[in-house]
Parts: sequence; C-alpha cells; structure tokens
Amino acid sequence: MGDNKYNSLRIGLIVTAVLLGVVVFAFWLPLRGELPERDSNKWTVESRSSEVDRSDKVISQQTFTANIGTLELVDLLQGDVAKESIVQLHRTNMELKDAYVAKYVGENKQFTIWASVAPSVQEAEGQLQIMHNKMDASSVFTGHQTSLINGKEYHFVKGMGQDHYFYQRGDDVIWIAIQTSQQDTMKVVSDVIRIL
Repeated sequence: MGDNKYNSLRIGLIVTAVLLGVVVFAFWLPLRGELPERDSNKWTVESRSSEVDRSDKVISQQTFTANIGTLELVDLLQGDVAKESIVQLHRTNMELKDAYVAKYVGENKQFTIWASVAPSVQEAEGQLQIMHNKMDASSVFTGHQTSLINGKEYHFVKGMGQDHYFYQRGDDVIWIAIQTSQQDTMKVVSDVIRIL
C-alpha cells in the first residue's frame, strides 16, 4: 500500500516537473543564444582497452553506485516508474524491457542518467535514431554533434542549461544530462561510461 502511494507521488511529481519545464522553456526559447563551437579535444574520453566493448554489460540497480566520482546518488527510479518517466519525456510510445533514472549531485555540479533497455539491439538502434532525428529538429536542444570514442558513436547536444550526451550500447540507450563547468563535463562523461 505504502509503495503504491509513494510511486503515485513520484509519478505526479515527474509529470508536474515535465509540464513546468515545458512552460519555462516556452518563455526561455526566445532568449537562448547561439551555441559556441565545441573544442574537438574535449571529446577525448579516457578508457582502458578492456572497457572498449561493453555491449555485454547488463544495466541493473547495482550499476548505479552510491557515488560516481565526487557526486552522490540522491535519487534512483527504476522499473515501471522509470519507464513511464522516459516515455513521457519522449512523448512517444516505446517498448522498454527495463529502465532507470539516476540523479547524482555534488558541489556545483549534478547529472542525471536516463537508461532504458529495449527488447532488442535493433529496437535500441531505432530508438537512438529517433532521438538523433528529434535533436536535429529541436529548438530546445542545439549544436547536435556526433563523435567516435573507442569505436562507438556518441551524440552531444546542449540545452536547458546542460550538456547532454546520448548513445546506444547493445540493447541499452543511455542519456546523460550534465550541469557542471566545461572542464568537469568530460570527466563526468568518462566516469559514467566507465561505470555503465
């Protein structure tokens, strides 16, 4: 009984936050400036050779450790609540086997990981392609770029005061929204990719 009430409250808060975000961005969009060109060397992510191919790694609740770098896990949605949250953000129906939304916070920085598990690799590829197409057509997210890191394609966009990185690995589709200084951004991305 208590869990259902707690999940209903969480879903209500997520819906409220999404709606509030839409209203805020409706007023913010006319004020946004142009995105400066990203320095290509900022795309370098340190990786040990044993971490290059992680397509067999399974995302689970244990994936989201209490800390990533100096940031602390403050909220973790999983299962149906996380699936609903991700579907609402995409404003489209998508089939998901599992999903996680993890928020980490530290001094002057925070990031959120949105991780979904598709029914198949092909479905995950299709979901990534939809995200790619939406970013190119978006007025909220700007500066869409792609880069190969250790042979895997990663996407970058800027929007809502954050840097966003998204990619597909096996049947997983992962989105990282980071709010921190430019020099810390790639460290956070490296840490997240290493853990996931």
